[in-house]
Amino acid sequence: MIKNSKIFSIIFVYVIATIAVSNCSFAQSGIVLHRFDISTYPNVKSEIFVFDKNADYPLQNYDASIFAVLDNGVVPNNINYVNPNQNLLANASIDLILDLGLETTLPQPSSRFQIGKNFFQKFASLIDSSKIELALTSFDAINYINQDFTFAKSKILNSLATMTPSESSVLDEAFIDKPAGASEILKNAKYSRNLILITDGSLLINKQKILDDIKSQNIKAFIGVIGAPIGNDLKDIALQSGGWYVENIDEKTDLSLISKYFYSLILGFQPSQMSWENNITCSDIHEAEINLPSKNEQVKFKYQILNLQKPILTSNPKFLGFKSVVPGSFKDLDIILTAVNADITITKFDIQDPRFSIIQGDTTPISLGQNQSHTLKIRFQPTDSAITFTTLQITSSACLGNEIFITGGFPNTPPVDRTVKLLTPECGSTLVPNDTFSIRWTGLLPSDVVQLEYSTNNGQKWDTLAKNLTDLVYKWTVPNVISDDCLIRIVQLWPNNVGRTMDLPHKADVNTAFFNKDETLAITASSDKTVVIWNSNTGKKIFTLTGHSGSVNYAIFNNKGDRAVSAGEDGNVFVWDVVNGTMLYNKHYPDINIHSARFSNDDKYIVISCNTGCVTILNANDLSEKTRILAYPNPGGVTWYAEFSPDDKYVLSAGNDGIAKVWDWQNNNTTPFQTYDTRIGGYENVIHATYNSMATKIAVTALASKRVYIFPVKSGNYAALLADTLFSITHNAKLEDNIVINSVSFYNGPSTGEVFLSAGQDNVRLWDANSGYEVPPHIIQEHTESIRTAVFNFDAKRILTASWDFTAKIWNLEQRALQMDTTDCPFRIKPIAIEMKPIEFASTPINDSRDSVITNFLVNKTDFNFEIREMQLVNQAGDFQILNDIQTPFILDTLTPLALSAVFHPNSAGFITDSIKILTPSGYFSVPITGIGIDRGLYSYANLIDFGQVEIGDSKDTLIDMLIVNKSMSDVQITSVSVQKPDTLHFSILEDITNTILKPNGTVGIKIRYNPSAIEINNGTLTIEHTGTLSPLRIGLLGEGIKPRIDTLTLEAGNITGSPGDVIELPIYIRNLSSQGIRPQITGLQVYLSFNSTLLEPLDYYPSWFDQENRVMKLNLPTTFGPDSILAKIRFLVALGNDSLSRLSLDEASPIGKGKVKISTTEGKFTLTGFCTEGGPRLFDPFGKLYLNQNYPNPITSVSTITFSLRENGWTKLSILDLTGKTIKVLINKNLSKGDYTATINSDEFPNGVYRYVLETPTQRLSRSLIIQR
Repeated sequence: MIKNSKIFSIIFVYVIATIAVSNCSFAQSGIVLHRFDISTYPNVKSEIFVFDKNADYPLQNYDASIFAVLDNGVVPNNINYVNPNQNLLANASIDLILDLGLETTLPQPSSRFQIGKNFFQKFASLIDSSKIELALTSFDAINYINQDFTFAKSKILNSLATMTPSESSVLDEAFIDKPAGASEILKNAKYSRNLILITDGSLLINKQKILDDIKSQNIKAFIGVIGAPIGNDLKDIALQSGGWYVENIDEKTDLSLISKYFYSLILGFQPSQMSWENNITCSDIHEAEINLPSKNEQVKFKYQILNLQKPILTSNPKFLGFKSVVPGSFKDLDIILTAVNADITITKFDIQDPRFSIIQGDTTPISLGQNQSHTLKIRFQPTDSAITFTTLQITSSACLGNEIFITGGFPNTPPVDRTVKLLTPECGSTLVPNDTFSIRWTGLLPSDVVQLEYSTNNGQKWDTLAKNLTDLVYKWTVPNVISDDCLIRIVQLWPNNVGRTMDLPHKADVNTAFFNKDETLAITASSDKTVVIWNSNTGKKIFTLTGHSGSVNYAIFNNKGDRAVSAGEDGNVFVWDVVNGTMLYNKHYPDINIHSARFSNDDKYIVISCNTGCVTILNANDLSEKTRILAYPNPGGVTWYAEFSPDDKYVLSAGNDGIAKVWDWQNNNTTPFQTYDTRIGGYENVIHATYNSMATKIAVTALASKRVYIFPVKSGNYAALLADTLFSITHNAKLEDNIVINSVSFYNGPSTGEVFLSAGQDNVRLWDANSGYEVPPHIIQEHTESIRTAVFNFDAKRILTASWDFTAKIWNLEQRALQMDTTDCPFRIKPIAIEMKPIEFASTPINDSRDSVITNFLVNKTDFNFEIREMQLVNQAGDFQILNDIQTPFILDTLTPLALSAVFHPNSAGFITDSIKILTPSGYFSVPITGIGIDRGLYSYANLIDFGQVEIGDSKDTLIDMLIVNKSMSDVQITSVSVQKPDTLHFSILEDITNTILKPNGTVGIKIRYNPSAIEINNGTLTIEHTGTLSPLRIGLLGEGIKPRIDTLTLEAGNITGSPGDVIELPIYIRNLSSQGIRPQITGLQVYLSFNSTLLEPLDYYPSWFDQENRVMKLNLPTTFGPDSILAKIRFLVALGNDSLSRLSLDEASPIGKGKVKISTTEGKFTLTGFCTEGGPRLFDPFGKLYLNQNYPNPITSVSTITFSLRENGWTKLSILDLTGKTIKVLINKNLSKGDYTATINSDEFPNGVYRYVLETPTQRLSRSLIIQR
């Protein structure tokens, strides 16, 4: 952007870009920011040109000491300034291209067209005309050569002064098509090829072709855009060609500075390098200044870096959750702090809540090198069970990570002091109906579940907004309820889904399901071969653990909650890391089906049961075997279940012999320590057995009797029988019922006393553990298949069940509100009001372009700012294009309307409509954009008439029979035809077609002459005014005047000899041909050959006639020849003529075709041989002559007459011979006296053909040819 201001344009870039390229920024100052790079931040690199107002080129003699650099007001480190070595071009060729369709409605000198002319005037005046050749071209619907390449500035300036604007233009014409597209005109450039285009357009139809053309010719494109940002098409042309661009030029722009800038880039000047190193700070946006105090010059630019560039303290874990810690006890957790991106100094740790303390690692100040870590050990020592929330505040040089959330307490106990706090919406803020607004809160961990409520009447009535929310944020679709008295309330509930179940689905039977100790997680084992860890508050999957190849029979957490164990029918035991979902250890027992796996209460061991009757104790840290017990050794013995006693001294097992057995596993693995026999009649199958929490009771589940027996636990060796039971329970209401109970779990709490759950084929039931009576809710029933396990959470407010109906379920028994918070004061819900201005384009010719600037396109009519999130054309058909480089989202404030630049480029005739879709917080709005594409009516079959090269002094006429066609539906009259700009002197109209009326589909041609006067390219416009639409019709005229060319050559006749009756050939040679050869426009050579007709008779037909005794033949010779330089060979029959020599003269030679050639001739000679002068057939009478005239008429169609004269007396013979010399007929054969005679020939006596007639006297012999042609 070029502005008359000391402040350069603001550029936002992100460090993810390798190079941040700015559009050039200009002011009256002499500093130009070319581009800058922050990819290696904190190192900042900039490229600048420093111009003196009195110098044409950038200054190169500065160093860093004369500059003052600030970054966010701070002097950075290691400021460096480098003047690069320059390797400049000595010469350059530059095509100056002006868009004639530049807007002209603004008053001078503010019109875009005048700004464009002014720029080229300043540029042409700037350059060194001894080294730089310039061409000036322009375009509207077609392109023009205003001045071909020249070193004369005056020619450029004179041509520039005569330019006038047009109504519209087609941007592609600047680059392609004859005569003046840059890819055409620059073919004639002498030096490196460059173009400077001044335009306000943006849309290219043939962008890829243009790119291919200018790249193939190594053309660099420098583009200046007036009154608008540069469009993507032109930006690509400039940057991909190795050029550059300037945008938003206006009447305040320093055009001289742009001229110097472009001129320097074209000559190859490299910018100076200004770099510095920043101290890493926490600021996102930076404003850099480069000052040149001695000249009072300054350039500013802004850039933005991502947070990842800043010094950050990361923590592992991200927050500390102590959960349930019994009052009076304590729990310690570690947190690891790591320095990221830079070295970080920590000066203080602070926790305000006295229940939390740092017991290890508070050794401030602490210096952490980049990527180094420091560990803190934090203790939670509660005085009550209430939920508490606090933060670890860290004072450090880090920008992020100085606050860590910490919670503790029992999750069902309200905090003493409220911790939850709503952050948004803020007091007095405005929300828009149907918008998505982020409600945020703090004071909880991200995993804590809340409910949101809202009121539109200042709290008189509350409606539920959303339930079961986590992650400290919720995206709310704002309701369409207009109010100024809106409130939001956040409620933390325990649990969050009372009165309903939460399903945890699998693809097959769910065999077990258990909570972790603090009940935030649940784990399920399924016959679908998977183990799943769930968020027990939301029901979301956290991890799906895979590795089993068969049904997973059992999965459970350890007591610490960081590990889990699973076991299955594939014989595998897996230990899992619950934090990241990875497998830690595995052990495989081939051909074994493992039914259960449980941790010891100290988490050191795991006990498993299997189908071979064994009970095996494994080390939990590596799954090595500690002890193996054969608990049920009978053939077919099966151990269904095993668990540790609460003090881990014993293992309780359940098997298919009907006896639950207690083993002193550390001392005796062969004999049970205690037994609990449920057999009736010697048979039973115990499928489950478990301790209560105090180890005072054992519940034994018997399969055959469908009962659970509650036994008291006694000390020492003990064998209990059914008679020793406290009581038993069953799910069977009648004796004939057959409902199996699968498992039992105890719970003992202050609100319930000691109870237990029984999971049966039908439902889950709750029982009093002391009396055996059912207690409410005594039946929990929703599963559709057998229920395998059922367990309480820590406070008996929720139950988790597993069933063969492919689900586990979480049942909520009651609910309480732990804490809540309400927005401090009301906010409002109010619709936006936006005023949109439709865009209407005037009628525009098909394939032309018309642009428009709509100043008040969007106006915010509300009393608050809002966001425009998206803005784009709906159809994207190419008829319309938005020129602004508008980056969404952006804020539409109440003070500044949005201006829009758009272009209309109709591809077809008629009313064309589209719309601009605008996304606001209230939804989409649509603004119509319309225009009318107009058919021109008269069309030209050729947009350009190219005369090609014509020699100076010559002219060339072009007649095009069908140049213009009327494609409209009505008659069109041509009212005038003229030749107009740029060249009106060298083209002329030979046939005026004014007043011609063209019917629909009628055509007319026109004859035009080109007459060059100098060696140059001439370009004009044939302008045809007419009564149809979009008059006039313009057709380009192009011709090139070239230096006249005159070729030279010599035609030479050969020297030949022959005896009477011989057939001989006369060669015609071409000699002394000029170096350029014969131009292709010359198709032949014409010359006249003269010879003695009594000696030579032509055997080839050429036009000929007699000049007394000489015969003259007209020869048309070719222009091609071989190595012997012979153009043609002429055949003759030698006769005994009246002489022994004949000149072979070539006269009046001329070219056939178009072109100039100077032809010289050299005659040849014929010499007669084979005769004697005495006593022979031929005696010369020096005084007597014999005359034999050509027969007439010849060719003979009926009768012809031969006349001859005798100058001696004697025997005379006149004969007709064929071409072989054979006598066909004798006309006269007798003695004659001197005198004139006549003989007659009748053609009927001879076949068609060529013959000789021979006259013989005592001393002479003459012959001539005749042709019979009836």
